[in-house]
Amino acid sequence: MLFCGWSLKKGGPGSLFSYSRFFALTKGQEMLWYEQPKGTTDLKLSGRLSLAELAAIKRDKPTSESDFTFRVSTSSGESIKLNPGSRAAFQQWQEGLMATLAVPSPHEQRRSMLRVESATAVATKRVLH
Repeated sequence: MLFCGWSLKKGGPGSLFSYSRFFALTKGQEMLWYEQPKGTTDLKLSGRLSLAELAAIKRDKPTSESDFTFRVSTSSGESIKLNPGSRAAFQQWQEGLMATLAVPSPHEQRRSMLRVESATAVATKRVLH
């Protein structure tokens, strides 16, 4: 896990309501969010968004000094709208999202390992012949 914490998640299209959710950004380039059922201290996985194809991190009102609501969108058209509540929290979100992108996804790691193994096999073959 690269980043986690509580934030407000905006409801569906046209919804005026926000819900407090616990979010986690993973090394597998995913954003996970959890809800806390009333009367419990447990967290239940409520949703996920793959960040492997992150297209944009965009504030709704970039010049506002009080509204730091932003949307995370992927090239596949998925998005989520969050309200971190402060400039400092928004900056932490940006840093967390960038750190998530800096870590190769498991698929990219496997592909990279295959390239290394393939190159090693070719080099070994040349040495043996």
